[in-house]
Amino acid sequence: MAETTARRVAEYILFTAHERSIEMTNLKLQKLLYYCQAWYLAFLGKPLFGERIEAWIHGPVVPPVFGSFKEHRWNVIPFHGPEPEIEDGDPGRAIKDHIRDVLNA
Repeated sequence: MAETTARRVAEYILFTAHERSIEMTNLKLQKLLYYCQAWYLAFLGKPLFGERIEAWIHGPVVPPVFGSFKEHRWNVIPFHGPEPEIEDGDPGRAIKDHIRDVLNA
């Protein structure tokens, strides 16, 4: 069973990138989702999110997340808002730390 959804991971990546003044495009976001999933599987032996990752010509893509941000095309995705939740009713601190570790690497 997956810990959260790819959309929630993507929103937290965007939030963290905004905090750090890192420009985030849709393709960059997709690659980071791939690394978050891969590292979670490698370290904990279970998926971080349940959505399928597909191999597209420019790299890995989670289709529903890609579709959510496709209007930005090759441009930076803006983020405005509070820190997103990772899990319902739980701050998901371990998952947020994992995402930050991936972004640090």
